Amino acid sequence: MGSLILVRHGQASFGEKNYDKLSELGHLQARLLGKFFNEEGIVFDKFFTGNMSRQLETLREINQDTEPNILNGLNEYDAEALMTSNFSGNLPEDIFKDRKSYFRNIRSTMKNWQDGGLDIKNNSWVNFKKGVLDSLHKMTQNKDDNILAVSSGGPISLIITEILNSPSKSMIDLHLQIKNSSITKIITTANSLYLSEFNSTPHLIKDKSNLVTYS
Repeated sequence: MGSLILVRHGQASFGEKNYDKLSELGHLQARLLGKFFNEEGIVFDKFFTGNMSRQLETLREINQDTEPNILNGLNEYDAEALMTSNFSGNLPEDIFKDRKSYFRNIRSTMKNWQDGGLDIKNNSWVNFKKGVLDSLHKMTQNKDDNILAVSSGGPISLIITEILNSPSKSMIDLHLQIKNSSITKIITTANSLYLSEFNSTPHLIKDKSNLVTYS
């Protein structure tokens, strides 16, 4: 029996020209998580991540000595491309600057995407789902390994719905709950995968509760 720890990247740079980099707080969240793993004596056999900057930066803050395995299926979906298609190019002006506006509109966008209603080359829901689940299979081939994978809210929430055999449409509800640098733990056995822990932030408790973010 082994485990797969899925970590969402630290806070990215929402509202900035380049979202795909950690904010100062995001770097701190990831460092605190690395410190937590060290203090608890939690060690990993392998490390995986996507190739997004915010994911790679998070993993480096957790463990600077590792050479991760890169899986493109751990990358986040292209929210900007999806919403641009969903609104036929006429995006609300504040959608990528105001969190409430973003979260409100991503729900309808995700529904249309999953229903096949968005015309986006190489960025279909079917392709995204296949990439995520292929990555899950690669990470859990050896059922005795303890794995750390840094990813994003989309892939993590999709993996959870698959393990729980939940409808794909429930993915967005899970996604919007996932905190930056949070831990989701999956137990791997010879025959099955089991969800053991979801969205926990033991490194951000008590006096550090003000460090909890969702972007």
